[in-house]
Amino acid sequence: MLWEVVFAQLSRHKLRTALTILSIFIGIFLLSSTVSFSEGLRVTLEENMGLFSGVVVVMEEGASMTDPFTSELDESIVGEIEAMADVEMARAFTMEISDAGIIAGMDSDAFDVYGFDVGFSDGEMYNDASDREIVLGSTYAKRHDKAVGDEVIVYNKKYEVVGVLETIGSAGDDSSIFMPLEETQRLSGKEDTVMMISVKSANIDDAENVANQIIDEFDVMALSDKEMMRQIQDLMGTLNIAIYAIGIISSLVAGIVIMNVMFMSVSERTTEIGAMKAIGATNKQVLSEVITESVAMSLIGGTLGVLVSFVLAKSLNIYLDTRLMEVTGRLIMISILYSGFLGALGSFLPARQAMNIDPIEALRYE
Repeated sequence: MLWEVVFAQLSRHKLRTALTILSIFIGIFLLSSTVSFSEGLRVTLEENMGLFSGVVVVMEEGASMTDPFTSELDESIVGEIEAMADVEMARAFTMEISDAGIIAGMDSDAFDVYGFDVGFSDGEMYNDASDREIVLGSTYAKRHDKAVGDEVIVYNKKYEVVGVLETIGSAGDDSSIFMPLEETQRLSGKEDTVMMISVKSANIDDAENVANQIIDEFDVMALSDKEMMRQIQDLMGTLNIAIYAIGIISSLVAGIVIMNVMFMSVSERTTEIGAMKAIGATNKQVLSEVITESVAMSLIGGTLGVLVSFVLAKSLNIYLDTRLMEVTGRLIMISILYSGFLGALGSFLPARQAMNIDPIEALRYE
């Protein structure tokens, strides 16, 4: 009986009902979409942080991990660091933003620092001595429709694609052009300079000790795997606060819209509610009807918002070949429950107003 009354009320003002559902849809869509970016980043970091075990990242003192282009190191210290007793290997990296995309310059064995073998979907690694060979990340190759044997023009110079990497899982790496370190330095005009040095300690547990030795010896910034994790967690904490604040504010606006709509609905139905109470409807029944009507609209809008957010996340992840957004089961459940909570919260005061309507006065209401 209750759901029949609620359905009849929602069907009576179709446009208003649709606009109310749309407001909740937008609020929950923004909430679930923004949070899914945070979830995607969290999942990616958890999957990839194991690669940094025993690794020390060296950058110029004062530089930022979030903006490596501010770092400049003398390339000569790479050999000195590698010669240290507790270091197994050290490799330099540098980057250049070119007209063809982001170029990552490194030696052909640089990935060995992280202890994993990057596979090739086609081709092979470039020759370090070559000034014409490049390797493409999987996303870059797909997006630009490039394969082994094709050419990529960088600053009016033609380079031959000799390999296409399998998906690494990092949006930056998968979207990059990989080139021998020396050639990248020539393009950037910084021939004896590198942005970053990745150092593999001989013993995984000695990474912090190696980082301290490098700092003392070369007056640079050196971050061990544990220190990088601490900094990432701090950054994620700050980022999550901002993301959740944006999502909650947008959804609360939708809750205010519901409150206004329900106040309007109760006002328009004053005589009707009075008649219901005059023929025996209890205050609890009136309260339940108004709240249920609001919660129903909120759940419909919230479910649609989560569904569209899920489709958007899957589409972007497939297109970018990465896990940029992650709409988890937990996020879906929380978003839908939160939309229902917004509906109940937004309708509480209008429902109280309806419950307190005097049937005699209501029947005189015009």
